[in-house]
Amino acid sequence: MAPAVRPMNNASHPQRHRHIWIITGPAGCGKTTVAEYLAKHFSLPYIEGDQFHPPANIEKMANNIPLTDADRWDWLILLRQQSLASLDAGAPGVVLTCSALKRKYRDVIRIASYNDHDVLVHFVYLRADQDTLLARVHGRVGHYMKDSMVKSQFEALEEPTADEPDVLAVDVGGSMAEVQKLALDAVSEALAADSHFRCPTAPRQYLRRAFRASRRRDVVKPMLLADIGEGIRECQIIQWFVQPGARVEEWDPLCEVQSDKASTEISSRFTGVVTKLHYDADDVAIVGKPLVDIDIQGEISSKDEALLGSSSNAKVDQQPEAPSTVEKAEEVSQQPALVENKTDEPLGRTDTEPLKLERAPPSKHATLATPAVRHLTKELNVNIADVTGTGKDGRVLKEDVQKFASYGSGSKQSATPAAQAHDRVVPLTPVQQQMFKTMTRSLNIPHFLYTTPVDLTGLTALRRKLNTSLDQSTTYAEKKGKVLGSLEARLRRSTSEISRFAQKLTPLPLILKAVSLALTSHRLLNTHLDTATNPQKPQLTYHASHDIGVAVDTPSGLLVPVIRNVHDLSVHSIALELARLSGLARAGKLSAADMAGATFTVSNVGSIGGGVVAPVITSPQVAILGVGRSRVVPAFGEAGELVRREEAVFSWSADHRVVDGAECARAAETVRGFLEGVEGMLVRLR
Repeated sequence: MAPAVRPMNNASHPQRHRHIWIITGPAGCGKTTVAEYLAKHFSLPYIEGDQFHPPANIEKMANNIPLTDADRWDWLILLRQQSLASLDAGAPGVVLTCSALKRKYRDVIRIASYNDHDVLVHFVYLRADQDTLLARVHGRVGHYMKDSMVKSQFEALEEPTADEPDVLAVDVGGSMAEVQKLALDAVSEALAADSHFRCPTAPRQYLRRAFRASRRRDVVKPMLLADIGEGIRECQIIQWFVQPGARVEEWDPLCEVQSDKASTEISSRFTGVVTKLHYDADDVAIVGKPLVDIDIQGEISSKDEALLGSSSNAKVDQQPEAPSTVEKAEEVSQQPALVENKTDEPLGRTDTEPLKLERAPPSKHATLATPAVRHLTKELNVNIADVTGTGKDGRVLKEDVQKFASYGSGSKQSATPAAQAHDRVVPLTPVQQQMFKTMTRSLNIPHFLYTTPVDLTGLTALRRKLNTSLDQSTTYAEKKGKVLGSLEARLRRSTSEISRFAQKLTPLPLILKAVSLALTSHRLLNTHLDTATNPQKPQLTYHASHDIGVAVDTPSGLLVPVIRNVHDLSVHSIALELARLSGLARAGKLSAADMAGATFTVSNVGSIGGGVVAPVITSPQVAILGVGRSRVVPAFGEAGELVRREEAVFSWSADHRVVDGAECARAAETVRGFLEGVEGMLVRLR
């Protein structure tokens, strides 16, 4: 097949444009090679689309499972946002690889030009037959894309038609060098029609400055706090990672925020210099309002300005230029913090030198610490602004707080013994605020409490056997390794530090499985009660899936992550998911999605202490189970002999508006029967 090129005509667009070039085609057509070549030739940023697939998509493709439209939708939107962010950062164009197999997939990215007429979207479609691409993919080593995925992509492929004038079609039947040349010719011809596009020969940073010089009014961009999900309208600033004068790259972390459901990091959408922080640490930020101001032109040095010419400087910069903000920020970051020793004498002395207690100056960054460390400061009655952090970028570590409390408390008590006697008024933390709202709503629920002791002797014996067998199971070891790897990436901790989350099988996964089996028979307890839609005619939603929330005690307070589809999970899969969610919860890294949508809740308060509890139902759920501490009790055997038993009290609360006492008791007895006769539970496992 002879190589062919069908260029696009941009003559109808005389104004200055920014360009998004999507290199598209099925797997194996050479998208990455062509895209890298074009990006290098035109000095444009390059985005590898496959790198933005979520782990679930990659796992599906690695297992030869075709992606659905739902799998691709968020991915395509993310690629469009990434491309626009590169343009907003000052690039005149961006090169992106994306299969874009269907017309509707291409339309998702085309929206960029509908929203901003200065943006032109082009697709460079690398056209090839299936046999050619199968041979290429078969020769790849270590790539997750398999041969079968090429076939499935060809089945889904909708080749561009004549009514898609923004597509440049390039046949890839020749060598890769020939394909690169054809793609370059096609792109160059399209750019030639746009007389205002300047194909750069200078390094990219000069082009970016020249491109922005005529748009000085847009240089300082306020970055709004985006919606972080679940209808959350405000969140608390936990810590800032930047300060005014700091240079940030696109997607660099700016700050950590805590909503009433989860904490998350906010990343920069621009490359430039931070000029203003609109909030201090501990302030409440409003979704949709400015979070930071970023000067996207501030990243260019005075040397770059000189290379652009004096006339450009005169038009763009109307006021004298201060010393380089970036260089100034770098100088400040390299200097040690100036601190003042508030005491004339050391608080303690080592064998070599006195120990000085230093107090950091107050600033927006005085609270550079994780939520767990912040919680510790409240427990120890320490003002985190007084603590000098020894971690990265001055971050306050747990050891810093403990050291300050150890030495500082003694000093303060000796100097001003009455200083600790003052009452303090503090606002509720975000987690406490959410608990306040939730428990206030729960006051409207008439609770019915039912308790029953459960003999866990047989369950404990089974658990010990399972732990022995799981230690020898390669399948469990592989799954455990994946969970720990996921935690390591998300928590930024080493596997050795977090492996304790999945060391041994505890009773809780077996209890969760027993509850799920009982919910299959007692479906009323797995419902949501809707009283808001029509208060006169409340409705019940019977859920097909068993999404069980598990209360986890964390330094920030009680959090309830959700284990999805417990009815479809094995016991050891439940254990691994529980370990993953518990690790995220204790590190303050749960997302809002991790804690949404529970259909039933289990509170393992016995892991802390206590026997009988009265758990509180969370609307719209209609039931909750509280598990007390297991204890050894004497009992009589079948022959009247005294035997040793392990027992725990299970406390059930049910919404008495829809669940009567008999139904709650029957469900409780079903769970007790499964746990006391584990053989009966095992035969029902799927």
